[in-house]
Amino acid sequence: MKPQMDTIVVFDTIRPSSQSDIRLSGYDKPLNSRKESLFVDNGLPHEITALEIRLTYSDMTGRMLHETVREIRTDIPAGTTRRIEFPSWDRQNSFYYHKGRKPRVDNVTPYKVICTVISYVTPSNDSKQK
Repeated sequence: MKPQMDTIVVFDTIRPSSQSDIRLSGYDKPLNSRKESLFVDNGLPHEITALEIRLTYSDMTGRMLHETVREIRTDIPAGTTRRIEFPSWDRQNSFYYHKGRKPRVDNVTPYKVICTVISYVTPSNDSKQK
């Protein structure tokens, strides 16, 4: 009987060479939601296991309201698109995404968001056998 070989997977953190490698789209955050979501299109030849993204929120005049960096664990196979969710920056539910459904209440503020990929994690091609 042969001894079983275990694979040790080594992960690499990589900065994208272009914004077309990984495309973010379809951002959504309804007024009363505690979560935000967006679609991630993996245009790379290998899977993504985590993303680091920057989200910059601004009012309709361009004044920055908030900026945050999120590290999100996810599994996105090569050439596929997946929806990711993360906690909302708007904890008091007083802002709504300007391209989303307009709320019926008047005392809320529309905002814009810019989402950028900072880095991603992928299993290395140098996985070792032990």
